[in-house]
Amino acid sequence: MSTFSFLPAQDRPEGGWNGYKTLTGDVNGDGLTDLIWNQTGDINRTYVGLSSRNGTFTFLGAQDRPEGGWNGYKTLTGDVNGDGLTDLIWNQTGDINRTYVGLAI
Repeated sequence: MSTFSFLPAQDRPEGGWNGYKTLTGDVNGDGLTDLIWNQTGDINRTYVGLSSRNGTFTFLGAQDRPEGGWNGYKTLTGDVNGDGLTDLIWNQTGDINRTYVGLAI
């Protein structure tokens, strides 16, 4: 049987998190699971929280894609280029099947 030792909450200062999808992956290649928050709508905004090895996260600033019209896109994660880092994949299927990729660097 597993148990947990609960740590204090960490809050982001920005408001308006409705509609964000929470994903996980190793964004920076340190072998730890990082947090990724992504919202697709009028814009595509991504935040990352890098794991600090002690149950806390170092939060990075927002990254926006310049294109508009992200409604209907699914956000996925995977190692697209085989470098061991978790990349972001956005896919929309409708009249066409359009895919965008964000490589972790």
